[in-house]
Parts: sequence; C-alpha cells; structure tokens
Amino acid sequence: MSPQLAIDKAIEGIADGVALDWNAIDSGAAGDDRELLECLRLLGDIAGVCRSSVDDTEEISIPQPAAATVPDTSHDDGESWGRYRLTEKVGEGSFGSVYRAWDPDLQREIAIKILHNRVADAHIKERLLAEGRALARVRHPNVVSVFGVEAHGDRAGLCMEFVHGSTLESELAARGTFSERDAVGIGQELSRALAAVHAAGFVHRDVKGRNVMRGDDGRIVLMDFGTGRGTQELKAGARVGIAGTPLYMAPEVLAGLPASEASDLYSVGVLLFRLVTAAYPVEGRSIDELRAAHMQGRRHPVSEHRAGVSRSFVRVVDAALSPDPERRYPTAEGFGEALAGLSRKARVLRALRVVTIVTCGPPLLLAALGLFTTSAYNNTLGRFAPFNHDSPLFLLQLGWQSSFSTLLGMALMIGIAGATARLFRPLARLVARAAARARLDDPVVLAQSAGTLGVLALGAIVWEFSEVILACFSDISTSSLERLLPLQEGQTGRAFLYRLSLNALVVGLAAALVRIGRLRARQRGPRSAWTAAPLAAILLVSVALSELPYRIIWKSKAERIAFGNERCYVLGESDHESSIYCPDLTPPRNRIVDESDPAFRRTGITENIFSLPDASR
Repeated sequence: MSPQLAIDKAIEGIADGVALDWNAIDSGAAGDDRELLECLRLLGDIAGVCRSSVDDTEEISIPQPAAATVPDTSHDDGESWGRYRLTEKVGEGSFGSVYRAWDPDLQREIAIKILHNRVADAHIKERLLAEGRALARVRHPNVVSVFGVEAHGDRAGLCMEFVHGSTLESELAARGTFSERDAVGIGQELSRALAAVHAAGFVHRDVKGRNVMRGDDGRIVLMDFGTGRGTQELKAGARVGIAGTPLYMAPEVLAGLPASEASDLYSVGVLLFRLVTAAYPVEGRSIDELRAAHMQGRRHPVSEHRAGVSRSFVRVVDAALSPDPERRYPTAEGFGEALAGLSRKARVLRALRVVTIVTCGPPLLLAALGLFTTSAYNNTLGRFAPFNHDSPLFLLQLGWQSSFSTLLGMALMIGIAGATARLFRPLARLVARAAARARLDDPVVLAQSAGTLGVLALGAIVWEFSEVILACFSDISTSSLERLLPLQEGQTGRAFLYRLSLNALVVGLAAALVRIGRLRARQRGPRSAWTAAPLAAILLVSVALSELPYRIIWKSKAERIAFGNERCYVLGESDHESSIYCPDLTPPRNRIVDESDPAFRRTGITENIFSLPDASR
C-alpha cells in the first residue's frame, strides 16, 4: 500500500466510523507519514468515543432527510444539479449532503444524496453506487424508493423519494414515549421492510430511530442504507469494519463479528424498547463500556423505565434482544408474526373491553349517579343506617331520571345554540377573528381563558342561587323552615333555574375541552397533559353541584303518617321501627318510633315531605 493511499484509507475510515487495522496501514508508511498516521489514529480514537456516546447525536453514515418542512412548490430559487433544482439542504455528512429537489421532467419532489466536490475517491463513489443498486432491488412501501444513481461533473448522487414526515427519534423528543400499540404497529412495518431488504440479499446494519420516518400519511419508512452491506459479502468474512450506532448494535457485532439479519432484528428490538421507554436496554459511554455491559448481562428491563407495559410485549421484545443470535427470531417475518400476534391479542382485548363497557358501563354509571344524589339526600334528611336502604334497581332508575333530564336540557341548549349560530354567521366570523387576535387558537391560552371564565360563571351561579344550595345541603331536622322554603312544593322554580344554569356552564366547559383537545392534537411541540386539568376540575364541580340535589328537590316523596296529632313522613324502615320526619315539630324534627306504638297511624298517602300543612286534612 502506498503512503498516500494509506493516509487516504485512514481518513476515510475515521470519517465513516469504520474500525481500521492500524498495523496494516502503518506498515505501508514511513517517516513523516507515520507521524501523521499516529495523529490520525489518536483522532480516530476520539471520534470512536464520541460516536458511542449515549446521546446518539453522531451520524456515522450520510444522513437521510429528517422532518420535512412545508413543501415549496415554486422551485424558482436554489442551486441546480443536472436537471434537478435543489430547494433545501436537509442533511449533511462527511462525504455528502442530502437535498430536497425538484425533478422538472417528472414534476415531482425527490431527495438527492450528493457527494461533496472534494470526494474523488472511487471507493466512496462505488459505495454510493452499491447503496443505490441494493435499494433499487427492493420495492416495498416501508423501504425508501430509489430512482437511480446519476453523475454530473465529478459529483455522484443518489436520487430517491422524498418522504414528508418526521423521524421516530424526533417524534420521541417532541411528544414523549409511544404507546405500546403504536410501537407494535411500527415494529410490524419495520419487520416487513427488513424482510424485503434481507430477501434482496442486503443487511441494513444501522436500524435506529433517526433512520426510520413516519410519513404524513402514517407510513413507516426505513431510510439510510449507507452503512448496509450484502449478505454474501458479510458471510464471506470480508473486512467491512464495524459500522452503525453502538447503542443499537447487537453484542456479537460489538465483539467484532460481522453483522447479519439477526443483528438487524436486534436493532429493531432496541428501537421498540426505546420508543416505549425513551431509554436503551444496554447503556454505556463508550464501545468498551457497552461491550462490558453486554458481557456482564447488565440489561435494563422495560419495567425499570415504564410501568403498565404488557408482559406479552416484553416477551416479544426480549426475544429480539437475546444476546445469543440463535435465540432471536429466525427471520424478520417471524418477528413480524410475533408482533402481529400481539396486535390480534390487543384487538381481542379491546373488543372485550368495548363490549364490557357498552353492556356494563351505562348501568354502573347510572347506579353510581343514583347513589351519588342519594348520599346528599340521606345527609340532608338525616336518614342514616339502618333506615337508608335503597335497592340497586331504585338507584339505577334514579340515576337514569337524573341523567336523562340533564342530557335533555343540554341537547336543547346545543340545538338552540346551533340554530342561533346559523342566524348570526357574520357575528360568528367576527368572534372567530377576535378569538384569533386573542390567541385563543393556542390550547394553553384557551384553557386559561376558559378556566377563568368558568370560575367566574360558577361563582356567579353559586351567589345567585345561594338560598337553593343552602336549602339542599341543610339538615332538615334542625334548620329553620325559612331556609327550607325553596324545597317546598310549588317553590322549585328557582331550583330548576339553578340546575339549568349549571347545565349551560357544563356545556360551555365541555365545548372548550373538546376544542383544546383538537388544538393539542395539531401541536408539533411538547404537549402537557395538565393543560386542561383546571378546566376539567371546574367541569366536575359543576356537574356535582347540578346532580347532588336532584333527589332532594324532585324525588323527596314519602308515606305520610299521623303520629299523635302531628303530620309526619316515613324516611326509612327497619324491622318494626321507622325513622320519621315531622315538619311541624319544634327542632329536632326527626324521630325513631316503634310501629306498634298506638300513636303511629298510616294514612296511605304519599306526598312531598316539604308539602305545606293542610288544615282540612
């Protein structure tokens, strides 16, 4: 090997992240060249440590397009390369850059990986050509499509589809960990992509979050085959060096063995682990630390970083992450089938949950609502055990009556609001423009504004209907009759307006929450789960204040009895005793009496316990 060729090979290997045989390179140099090679060797060691850092920011191969920006359809500006117009640089590596470009002949946007002017090494160009040839053999929706390799002047370029979307790593940074369901779906699509790649006789060698994109159409696309090699080449033991991202590398590759289909599947396992935990199963600050961690079995379980992940998902990922390549899934298809089994199981479980919720949810919810309003009823009437027994069927019926009246009122208000909006569309447009100027299209601003208005509205309702609230939450046995006046027969109009006002507030708060949810869904940046929490709390308080007094106001009928000369009502019965309420007595007005007492006489009349006394009766 000539001295200049040795130096060029060393520079190429350092830039490309390939492990070099320094003894062989050094044997071809002498004098000043050997001193230069010693400096390059030190530089290579420093680069190796940087590439193996945990933050995974260093790219070993030329990067592919990252998240696409808003498409530029003018194509009037920018540099030309051959017949293509380069509109934007979207990535850059040691030997070349990736551009977003416009093909005027086919009238479509493409991505072009173009080698730098300074790269004249035929080996580098041959590698780019090999990448294009390998990808051209793969026609799969989950693998980036290559259109061809072209040369203009002394620069070679690889033309491929431009995927509008974002890398999985950028999604992880922006939105946090993925759901198990989303990770399983991504794993299935990557398995199909690798099955096609492996069938074409190619090993990717660098599957990671930065090399996988989710298109705007939801498609998962495997990118960047710059470090890939042919399967036969790797099996033949050709010296291709270690390439890829250390944190995603299989332990046998870190140990110096050639990459394989099994090591690609290991990298997919690491990616799925990272998507659901934002961490790595094996970590280290250098390649030596990673090798030691693998040898000592220092692997982090999924549960260490995230609770609630299903055991079946963990088993599938752990199988892909097995230190022994023979114990991993034999093929990408096998890995995909295992993930598909998780999807089928998840679909069955989701179907069971839906059936359970649909069949059991409404009755349980209505019964809980009936129990909720009955608890306030019992507290106000002083109706305690053992005289407060109500059957589950009665609670279910009570919950249905309460919710039906509430939902009917809300439906009428929404209908009226919809009809009114059609009549005042110009006013609605003015309101929309004013909302935009007030930045109410920002979910945080909208949540804060709606929360403030909600608190003010709730405070106004409580203030306006304070006498109704006091009556509903007073002890009728000891309170003055004046305080209980809003509960008397014929005096419930104010109580009706009170509940109607709260229902209107609930409709407004619910509409604000829906709007906030839609705005958050369109956000690109980080999203806080607590943005709408105060608004949701106000909504729950409003619902509680609306539903709690329902039985007290509209379902407070009881059997009227005569106890001595007093008009009384039976609040509850247990064995041969009754808990009675006598409104005309001096407080306390509640009594527990024996039904065998001669003074206890039933009348067979059922009426509102807050009925006014009738001298004729």
